[in-house]
Amino acid sequence: MADTRNALADFSVEELSRLRHSFVLLIPRIDAIAGSFYARLFQDFPSVRVHFEEDLELQRKKFVDSIASLLDLLDRPAIADRVMGDLGVKHIGYGATDEIYLWVKTAFPVVLLESLSKEELLEDPSLYMELWPRFISHAVDSMNAAAKGNRA
Repeated sequence: MADTRNALADFSVEELSRLRHSFVLLIPRIDAIAGSFYARLFQDFPSVRVHFEEDLELQRKKFVDSIASLLDLLDRPAIADRVMGDLGVKHIGYGATDEIYLWVKTAFPVVLLESLSKEELLEDPSLYMELWPRFISHAVDSMNAAAKGNRA
């Protein structure tokens, strides 16, 4: 597997702006997006449910805060990469595996797409069908690379 560290440096200033702006527009429904994400995670990987509190409100907040922080740090890829790496190491204890990381890379973009109206999607299809999946993929790859390095 190729080293994906610092892949976040691949985002242009314009792409960073589009991601950040779209996140602001998603804020009114971000809790529902996170809730849908975790519902699918527990459906597909029921064994990881034990690593979470019964009430997922705090977990949804952590999830949203992580995305917001990473978007804020994207113009500083070395710091963003370190933050994602720290999260990856932390997720070892939560049962994160290669299979789950791959699932996140494919599931989150689907959950995001499902939260959009047809008009929103048509307004900027590449944002939601290419840029957000690439952003999530890079973040997850950074987390997984750090976790693998810590497991070795």
